[in-house]
Amino acid sequence: MNTRSQQMLPSMEEKITPDLCSCMRPLLAGYVENRRRDLEEIFLELKLGNLKAISDKAREISVSSASFGLPQLERASLSLVEASDRGDWAETARLIVLIANVLDHIEL
Repeated sequence: MNTRSQQMLPSMEEKITPDLCSCMRPLLAGYVENRRRDLEEIFLELKLGNLKAISDKAREISVSSASFGLPQLERASLSLVEASDRGDWAETARLIVLIANVLDHIEL
């Protein structure tokens, strides 16, 4: 695992606290649930070998994650865009798992 990825990966005890205004906090649980659904779609596209679809969905996640004060998710998603765009299957798969881990650590 490279240093950049290690910086994105929370420890098993560490929670990610979103930096967002109080008016957005009620929307956070739904946002995270929607990203989990996106991740399920990404897993399916990985099985189908569709890197373009993975890149497109990861780009959507990166854009929306900034609005919810989740820079870890934004960086991991942008890394996924880069890996899938260059056709790096191993890195793409690893980053999908990383994103799942980030989602699991978001403090709701």
